[in-house]
Amino acid sequence: MCRETGISRAQFDRYLDGKALPGTENTRKLCAYFDISEKQLFTPPNPEAEAGGVPAAGMPAAMLDLLSDRPLPPLPEGIYFTYFNVPSRPNLVMRSATFIFKRDRVMAFRRVTGRRGGPGGAWSRSQGNHYGLVTSSLNWIYFTAFNRRHVGEPSLIAAGWAGYAEPTLVGTTIVLTESGPETGTAIIRPASVSYRAREAIAAVGVYKITDPSLDPVVVDLLGGLRAA
Repeated sequence: MCRETGISRAQFDRYLDGKALPGTENTRKLCAYFDISEKQLFTPPNPEAEAGGVPAAGMPAAMLDLLSDRPLPPLPEGIYFTYFNVPSRPNLVMRSATFIFKRDRVMAFRRVTGRRGGPGGAWSRSQGNHYGLVTSSLNWIYFTAFNRRHVGEPSLIAAGWAGYAEPTLVGTTIVLTESGPETGTAIIRPASVSYRAREAIAAVGVYKITDPSLDPVVVDLLGGLRAA
């Protein structure tokens, strides 16, 4: 959160400890990050509400109840990389960091993109900080989210299992651009166990398909899809 808002960790700790209050600019940043009003930011928490739990990803309780009745997707919690093809640039692939975790009674995720610059305008249109839920139905897994970085535009990935030893999902994504929605390919693979969250976020960006740092399974899959 500190990296995204530009507020130093030391300053944020002072807010948490009650030693200082954020000024006008930092108040604006915090409200934008948490998608709340200034009044909500400075309203003392309600102990009764806290005891009942906070709906996952800010979802209405009725929708949360509906989703919580479904079995959790067969996907381990952890750090993943999500790879997107660039329809207008077949020699490029976008890599984002995806964090999957159980929250309340559902499975949630955060997907970070746009941490590194890239060629052309395709990358700038896809920058985001998506929060949402992971659900499954009929052997398909759905990643439904809203982008907190811009104006809350939604995103959707519908993916199925590919035949690899490690969990590998391949599917279709809907990406919103200035000219309207576009569809593309998404591949989701677990990050190496050695990756920490900060390292995963630092690794996102636009890469040439020939980049040796890319996952060879992803390169193989994208190559096969291009040939098809």
